Amino acid sequence: MAGRKGGDRKKAVTRSVKAGLQFPVGRIGRYLKKGRYAQRVGSGAPVYLAAVLEYLAAEVCTHLSCPSPSICSALFFSCSTDN
Repeated sequence: MAGRKGGDRKKAVTRSVKAGLQFPVGRIGRYLKKGRYAQRVGSGAPVYLAAVLEYLAAEVCTHLSCPSPSICSALFFSCSTDN
């Protein structure tokens, strides 16, 4: 038989992990497609947009005088969980 028996399956690696980002690349890509911004969305567009958004969020957190650094870290970790 040509199929695979059950068992040893690798854990999925997200595009966010591959790109080294905290922001969810898959979710951003889904929103780009759903929002009808263009007829087609390239595969690199959500990665680039996630990187830009992550950079801007980091800049806001560094220039903002946060009373607690946990606020800024909560921003990144809440965005990285892809439900």
